[in-house]
Formats: sequence, structure tokens, C-alpha cells
Amino acid sequence: MDGALLSGAGAVVFDLGGAAAPGDRSAWRDAAAGALRRRGVAPQRGRPLAVVAVAPLAAGVLDADLAAVMAGAPDAVLLPGAVGSRDLQHLAAKLAVREAEHGLEAGRTRILAVPADTAAGVLALPTLPGATPRMLALCWDAEALAADLGVGTDASPVRSARDLLLIAAAAAGVPAFDRGGPGDDLAAACRAARRDGFAGRIARSPQEVPAIAAAFAPRR
Repeated sequence: MDGALLSGAGAVVFDLGGAAAPGDRSAWRDAAAGALRRRGVAPQRGRPLAVVAVAPLAAGVLDADLAAVMAGAPDAVLLPGAVGSRDLQHLAAKLAVREAEHGLEAGRTRILAVPADTAAGVLALPTLPGATPRMLALCWDAEALAADLGVGTDASPVRSARDLLLIAAAAAGVPAFDRGGPGDDLAAACRAARRDGFAGRIARSPQEVPAIAAAFAPRR
């Protein structure tokens, strides 16, 4: 975790046990809470945003996830399986309650949504613009959508959903971030993502950060 905090990434995502929420998540929650307390290991200047990845709303564990980490004042929550404005507004309401409970500034906790990783989410993409002022970015997960559809990541429906996510992000006025598979050619995938309009890529390890940062550096 210290390596991730010192990697130079713009944000670090602390996972609470995976999107499927199998079994006991207490160890993952404890680790994330500890990581939030240890953010001081990174220099104040350039310190990455601390993002907590919760389970989808359908898993039924969101309240317990938030109870475990909100005292650590995460900068944002990453919500997989988001289905349109309905789910984002639901999460926003719960964040408002937790902020009040912990004496945090109202509205400070932003939302990164993964809104096209299911067929239902893809169909609800047009409802995202204006859903909540907490929305910070949209994230793409081709592997999750392909699994939901029962196809490969290069299938036409997956490619179409990727385009729709980019359009939804532009309409909402927020950046979109790519997330590739473990077998990707990192440099080539970053070039393609930048060409198509993604603002960055979610790294799978701190070792990927320098290549991603170089690929998405501002052009002069």
C-alpha cells in the first residue's frame, strides 16, 4: 500500500473485497481503514486521492462497507455495477448521512462510477448527466461487461458500450478512465485509449504508473 501511495499515481483505490462481495469482507475493510489512516506516508504535495471501491448496491453490503471506512474520510468511493442515475443518487444520499455522522464537509466525498459493466448499466448510461454533483469520473471495465454478456472483450456489443460510456462522460462533463486486461500491451492500449478520449487508465500495479503517466501526459 505504501508503494501505491508513493507511486506518483493521481489516485489509489483501496478494494473492500471485490465486486461480487463473497464471504467475510472484514479483513479487507480493516486493511482499507488502515490505509486511509496511513495516507501521511505520501508527501502532502501531490498526494494521491484515496478512493475506496465498495460492492455494487445489489450485493446488499454498502452500509457495512461505508461504516468501515468513512471515519477515514476517503476522497471518493468507486461504485461498480452502477445502473444509471438511480444508483448514483442512492450512494450520494448514503454518503451525505455518513459525512454528517463523522463531521465531514458535506459533499466532499466524490463518486467514481463503473456504469457500463452490466447490460442494465449500459442501457442506463443516458441518465447519468446531471445525476449528482458528486460524480467525479466514469470508469470502463471491458472484462466485467464481457462476462455479463457471455462474450469476449473484443465483441461488438462491448466495443459499442465503450463508445457509449465515452459519450456519456462527455455529456456529464467528467473524465473517463480506461481499465485494461492483464494481457494488454500497456503502451499500445494507452495510446488507443487516449486517442479515443479517455483521460487516463486504472493501473493494476504501481509498476504500471510511469508508463500510464507518460502516455497521458499533456501534449505541448
